Amino acid sequence: RHFIASLMDNMQYTEYKYHISLGEEQFTYTSHEVNERGFTFVMTFKYRDLKLNDGDSHQRGVANVPPPILYEGQELPVKGCQLERHQTEPPNHLTESELISLMDKNGIGTDASIPTHIQNIGDRKYITIPGDPKFDEQAAFELRKKFAMKRKGIEEEQPSKGAGEGGRVRRIVPTPLGIALIHGMQAIDASLVKPEVRAAIEKECALIAEGYNDKASVVERNLTAFKEKFMNFRQNVDTMRPYFTPKGGAGWCMGSGGKGKG
Repeated sequence: RHFIASLMDNMQYTEYKYHISLGEEQFTYTSHEVNERGFTFVMTFKYRDLKLNDGDSHQRGVANVPPPILYEGQELPVKGCQLERHQTEPPNHLTESELISLMDKNGIGTDASIPTHIQNIGDRKYITIPGDPKFDEQAAFELRKKFAMKRKGIEEEQPSKGAGEGGRVRRIVPTPLGIALIHGMQAIDASLVKPEVRAAIEKECALIAEGYNDKASVVERNLTAFKEKFMNFRQNVDTMRPYFTPKGGAGWCMGSGGKGKG
């Protein structure tokens, strides 16, 4: 699909913006007319990413309907108005594909190591994927496949509504243990949970592989830096206690496996 798209023409569309005054209120409406689908005819996810307001003609398989032609100062009839009330909702948990994209964007891991990173935090009970009791080799293979597809710009097939086990969207859900660990580490050293630290190490390793950096100096520098972080963490480890203490109880909560004294 990616190869075929590379042989096709560019996509072309025209954007129309309407600025409408209703009393003292100002409204802006944006509409799009697609002149040429081009390569997005086969890479449909690229078309969706543009978020064009084309009346969903591409989804209904009908001809593109051009927007109305208006002129400045033209009066338009008001067909009606209504007051609606809505409430915000928290964003959903990341899907595996979204997590892979963010890791790639922040320079964390490779197509070979990213599935291992995700599998590790699952094995340590920091996250769960509802419906999957554990991560296995097949799951790791699927993660590597998804990452490779993302790198190549290949669209991932979307699961259909009501899909069964094979078509379910797999979401990464942090466990109470994982959330407590993140908040506790942030309270001591916020850099430990920021992607920049891991990304910097990945970048230095890549420079070693390319011959632009010295392995010994990189290892020594990072060991020194993380030794300082470890000493600071050990001296302030009690700062984490509130995050691991169950409500109404004493002691350290060690996750679902039980609790022990600090």
